[in-house]
Order: sequence, then C-alpha cells, then structure tokens
Amino acid sequence: MANWADLPRDVVGLISDLSILSDHMKMQCVCKTWQSFLKNSSSKRELPWLMLLPKDQEEDPDARDFYSLSKQNILSIRLPEIRGKRCCGSFQNGWLMIVVEQLDICLFHPWSKKTLQLPHQSTFKKQHYVDDEGTFTMEEIRDMHIRKAAVSDDANMVLVVYGMGNLAFCRVGDKAWTEMHSGMEDVIFHKGQFYALTVVPAVYLVRIEDGVNPSFSLQRINEDFRLIGGLFYLVPDTLTDDTMFVIFRELDESDILDEDAEYTDLEDDAEPPRSLHRTIHFDIYQAPLGEVAAAPKGNKLMKVESLGERIVFLGYNSPMVTTTREFPGIQGNLIYFADNCAESYFCSPYGCCDSGVFNVEDGTIQQFFADRFHPASAPPVWIATPPPFSFQSDFGGK
Repeated sequence: MANWADLPRDVVGLISDLSILSDHMKMQCVCKTWQSFLKNSSSKRELPWLMLLPKDQEEDPDARDFYSLSKQNILSIRLPEIRGKRCCGSFQNGWLMIVVEQLDICLFHPWSKKTLQLPHQSTFKKQHYVDDEGTFTMEEIRDMHIRKAAVSDDANMVLVVYGMGNLAFCRVGDKAWTEMHSGMEDVIFHKGQFYALTVVPAVYLVRIEDGVNPSFSLQRINEDFRLIGGLFYLVPDTLTDDTMFVIFRELDESDILDEDAEYTDLEDDAEPPRSLHRTIHFDIYQAPLGEVAAAPKGNKLMKVESLGERIVFLGYNSPMVTTTREFPGIQGNLIYFADNCAESYFCSPYGCCDSGVFNVEDGTIQQFFADRFHPASAPPVWIATPPPFSFQSDFGGK
C-alpha cells in the first residue's frame, strides 16, 4: 500500500489546486503531513460561508447550501447528520452547536463527522415540566433557548447564554450544566479566555477553575454603558491585544414587509416574508482590556466611527473577524450579519428574514437572500472556512 505521507508536496499542491474546496478540506484528513501542508495553503482560503437551507428542500433533504462571499456562488453539501436539526452556534475551530426537537445538544464537526454530546437542556437551572409524550411547552423551550455560545479551542469547555440571559457552562462529559450568572447578552472565547457581555453592557472576564466541583468568577473590566432597543455583540479585535469591540445592532421592531423584494420561491397563495424586526444601524465601541485586575472605573467604552480594514461577521456564530490584509481586493469596514434575534424563532411565522451587510462608512445596508424563506428552525449561520481539519486528539475528549 502506498504511503500517502511520502507523496511530494508539489504533487499534493497540484491535486489540491485542481480540487474544489470541499475536496481540499477532506484531503487534510489523509495524514498529518498533508494536513500541515494544506492547512497553511492560501490558495483555497475563503471568507466565511453562510449556511442556508436549500431552496428546494424536497429535492435533497440532507443537503445544506453554503454561500461563498469569496466566490459569489452557492455550494451544496450533503450533511445528513443535521437533517431536521437546528444549528444555534458555529465556532472558529469548525464546530457547530446542534439542537434537536427533544432538546438534546451536541457539538458536531461537519467535515470530520465527529460528535461531542453535551448535557441536555433540561439540566439548566430552572425545573421544566415534560408531558406524557415527552415534549416541552413553548414557554419551556423559550426558557431554555440558547441565544449565544462559546467553545474553547480544544472543544472541552462550553459556555452558553440561554433564556432571558442566563449564563451556564459545562465540560464535555458533564451530566448537567453549571449555572453562573444572569443578565448576559453574549459570550466569546478569545486567546485562551472566556469573556462575557451583560445587557447593560459591561464586559467581564470569566474565570473557571477546573476540578470535581468547578468554581468560577466574573471580573468586570469596564464601566456600564446604557443602550436599549437592539442586540449587543462582543467582538475580538484581531489587530490589537488590548481592546475588544462591543457592537450594538439597532433594530426597528415593527412589523415590516419588503414591498421591493421579489419572493420567487413562495407558493402562489403564500404571503411574502415579514419580520418583527429589521436591522437599521450598527454602533461600534471599543472596550479597553489592559490589565484586567485593575479597577474598571477608568475603563470606558469609547465609540469609534470605523472598523478600518476589518470585516466582521455576526449572528448565531461566534464573531469572526478578518482583514483586507488577509483577503486583498475585498472591501473592509463592513459588518456582515445573519438573523439571530430570538423573536424570529418564537414569534414570527415568516422565519428569519434579517440578514445582510452594513457599510460602516456610509451607513447603508444591503439585504442578503431576501427572496428566500429561512425557517426559524434553521436560521442562516456564518461558518468559518475552510473549517480547520484536525485529528481526533485535537477535537477534545478521548
């Protein structure tokens, strides 16, 4: 049998150049030599993909569409493992957070097919009633709805914001979630640390001491700053180590019908999509980190008018930031957003209709896929590409 690791690198590179992106990613699973070479190859790098349900779901119910900003095209990939399941999070290390109707939660890596089981949602702090058929009421599901999530690089530690802003964490293998705090809006993992954002908003460093009975603490690192009427995101600054961004997404929370859009894929007797909200603007603030042990009183959120060369991707995903240095020819100072407003899931029969791109310089918004129905059970989600391949020991667990 041939030793694939001994194949000359120029031959591996030639095969990769002639392959589509999905095959290029699969090649990274052949052996560690190929992985190391192809993982650092820039020829196949792309901006994050937007994962969508196909227009014709009956044609192949196992397929998901992936919109490539870099190529301006759609690639269809079969993922039977997540058929009929809701993706409520995606992360820089390639994992997706998946929830099924029975409210089981897992991490799923779509390219390696590896699954890590997490504690059931019913182990959140509040006690939940389950009827004789084993189903939850809508009120119970609302209380357990996962709004945002963050995963450590090794995928062994998970933090979630659920319900009305409750923060909880677990380690892979735990039987239940450990409650931490309430009043939270967002959580991220950045450079080996978890950070959380309150609805005020204020930024906190989250410390978790591992052990049989794990302990935790939250340390505020900036003053409170009050804004209302939208969503907040905590976004790492990839160009500096001593600041983060707090981005405020302003919503028009009235019933909106886009009369200019052509809804070509709806049934003849169906109404076009509406939304209980629509994004109308983003405000950007810098949160100084500095020495987090210092008192937060001198650390104020400072409004900034530009992201410079940065490009930000927001939604159910862990925030992704890239720059025009990494992708020459791509316009910077943009915020790409997907619909992650919980009201779309619980209140709107028209699904998730609020996705697009915001130009920070001129304040304009261009809608994405306004003519496609996005059911609340399968919202559009940005995923990192090419998703990093790794070997089993790098995915967490045994």
